[in-house]
Amino acid sequence: MIKHILYFILIVFISSCTQDPCLTKDQFLKSTDSFFESFNESADALDVQSKADYEKRYEAFVNNCYKKYQEELSIKEKQDFWKKSLNFYLDLYDGKLESLLEEADEDPFKKYVKGEIEQLIKDSGTEYMNEIAELLGDELPKILESFLGDLEKLGQDLIKIFQD
Repeated sequence: MIKHILYFILIVFISSCTQDPCLTKDQFLKSTDSFFESFNESADALDVQSKADYEKRYEAFVNNCYKKYQEELSIKEKQDFWKKSLNFYLDLYDGKLESLLEEADEDPFKKYVKGEIEQLIKDSGTEYMNEIAELLGDELPKILESFLGDLEKLGQDLIKIFQD
């Protein structure tokens, strides 16, 4: 009998150590805050492999948690999440988002992130855009150039469609 009780306690103990970081919306928000804080504390000392590991963990948060609770998040919660995400990417890419934007056309995940941020900026208005502009600083002209290139490509595609 004691053997069964100990076995049960062991299972409960092990399962409590591997909690799902997005069991609830609040748990997801707390987990991402903890993730971003952990990254920010160690960002300067990370090697290339450690940065890649953080990026994989971030992708898992977005794919497994953000998408799960996206509809439940308030506009403010989305703004906070994506602002922290931009900070994360700025630190991850040493302040240069140009390579990230170039990869966004090839990488479905980065394309998703870019689309979410663009949509949130449209939904949020100028105040949030100003916060993002302040955050991005010198990177903003490069980002705007990338977006303008995307708009130009869209315009060319529309012209082709109407000509056919």
